[in-house]
Amino acid sequence: MEDAIPVIRQKTDEFGAAFGRHYAHFVEEYMLDDADIAIVISGGHSVTCRAAIRRLRDRGVKIGMARLMWIRPFPSDDLRAALRHVKAVGVVETNLGLGGSTYGGILAPDVTTALYHAANRPLVTSFMAGLGGETVPAAEFEWMAGKLTQAVERGAVEKPTHWVGFEE
Repeated sequence: MEDAIPVIRQKTDEFGAAFGRHYAHFVEEYMLDDADIAIVISGGHSVTCRAAIRRLRDRGVKIGMARLMWIRPFPSDDLRAALRHVKAVGVVETNLGLGGSTYGGILAPDVTTALYHAANRPLVTSFMAGLGGETVPAAEFEWMAGKLTQAVERGAVEKPTHWVGFEE
C-alpha cells in the first residue's frame, strides 16, 4: 500500500495534464488557511458541507473542510499538512464501526492516529451523520461547528462520538 502513494500522485497529475481538470492527490482543502476548526469528510456530503462552511464564515466562524479523496492508503501526511493550524477536528462518519474505539464510525480512529503525530495536535471527535444514505443538511453541519467551537473553548471534546440529529 505504501508503494501506491507515489503512483496515485503521478496518475492524478497525468489525468490533470491530459484532461485539464486537476484534483488534489489525497486531501482536498477548503477554507483551511485560517481555520480554527475543521470538518474531515469523504464523499458527496462535502457539497453541502462547503455551503454550510460559507454560511458559517459569513457569521465569523473560522471553519474549513478537508475532504479525503482516498482512505486507503490512508493519507496521514497530507491530512496532517492540511490541518496543521486547526484546534479541533470533527470527522463526519457515514459507516458504523460499533464496538470500535469510538463506538461510532470507522474513519475517526484513522484520522486520530494520523493527527496524533502532528506538531500541533488538534482535538478530534466523530459525528455520525447521513446514515442509511440520508442527506446531511447544512443545519447539522452548523450544529457540528458549534460542538467543535465548544471543544476549543473547553480544551477537550465532550465525547468521542456524537450522533447527529439524535442529540440536542
